[in-house]
Amino acid sequence: MPKEGNIIFPRDAGEHWDEEVEWWYLNANVSTSKGTKLNLFICFLRDKILLMINDLTNGQSLRRAIIPGSLNHTSSSRMNLHSGENWWRDNNSNLFEQSLHLNYKDIIIDLKINSLKPPSPLNLVGLTSLGLLGSSWYYSLTRLDVRGSLEIDGIRESISGVGWFDRQWGTWEWCGMGGWKWFAIQLNDDTEIMLMNVTHPLTNQIIKQILNIIPPDSKVKVINGFKVKTLGKWKSSTTGVTYDKGWILSSESFTIKVIPFLEDQEMYGGMWEGSCLVEGFLDGHSVTGTGFVEQYNTQIHANKLLTFIYLGAAIPRYILRMVLGSNRYAHIRSIKKPWRLNISN
Repeated sequence: MPKEGNIIFPRDAGEHWDEEVEWWYLNANVSTSKGTKLNLFICFLRDKILLMINDLTNGQSLRRAIIPGSLNHTSSSRMNLHSGENWWRDNNSNLFEQSLHLNYKDIIIDLKINSLKPPSPLNLVGLTSLGLLGSSWYYSLTRLDVRGSLEIDGIRESISGVGWFDRQWGTWEWCGMGGWKWFAIQLNDDTEIMLMNVTHPLTNQIIKQILNIIPPDSKVKVINGFKVKTLGKWKSSTTGVTYDKGWILSSESFTIKVIPFLEDQEMYGGMWEGSCLVEGFLDGHSVTGTGFVEQYNTQIHANKLLTFIYLGAAIPRYILRMVLGSNRYAHIRSIKKPWRLNISN
């Protein structure tokens, strides 16, 4: 088990059996051989795979699926995920080069994924509190070269583009978070921005803000203080849930407008995963780019009384985990040293 605040590769690319929550998450903006622009969203969870394919050129959703199936033959020493005939693994000779194969109904996806930057740990240490009742490990590969092929309805095309990989695991109570908005932004000057707001489950007030800027030299900057202004709302005709449909992000160093390519990028009720167009100013110069936004809407947990009861019931479980030592985040406040790339054999 890694020491507190210390992410070790290749071990931490693999599964963490002692933690309750874990995922491997890819979003990519790619172009087909015919010039059609697509967004791919693929997330491997322990009990399912989330898949969404959107046609950005023609403004339509092509596929949206929750693929059941538990991870099996999963390595705890490196990234080697298998769920049925679907798999996602790293290259033994290159820790940050990956291959992915997904076959579901009429969809076949084969990807080669190569990280163009070193891993970026959240807030430099990779370990952070998350909501009221838990914490998590978190790192990202913020600029990926993505190439491969996509087959839908028997029509196969080569694809290539840029992606973002997120890796998170930990132990926390979901009821400790009311909702969140997460932004992964890739600018045309080779800068990336990761920004997140987490809200209180009862008051809907912001309880945590995270802003990391990854410049071309990959020296992560942790920024305190930013604002997120919502530009409008969109209501799903499928679930009745209302989501934001545009934002202006601002801090001392940037002002950036984020507009979804499609309004309807709802993965399922309460969860919106969407590709966006980005433009604005960073450090006084004009920038453009693309972004990916995940927003979880607290409207799903609108009954505050039930949320309060659930939150109260979760506290003894959280305390018990710390007493028994099963939650290695109990001493998170002692973590101060920045993370360093640590590779062990």
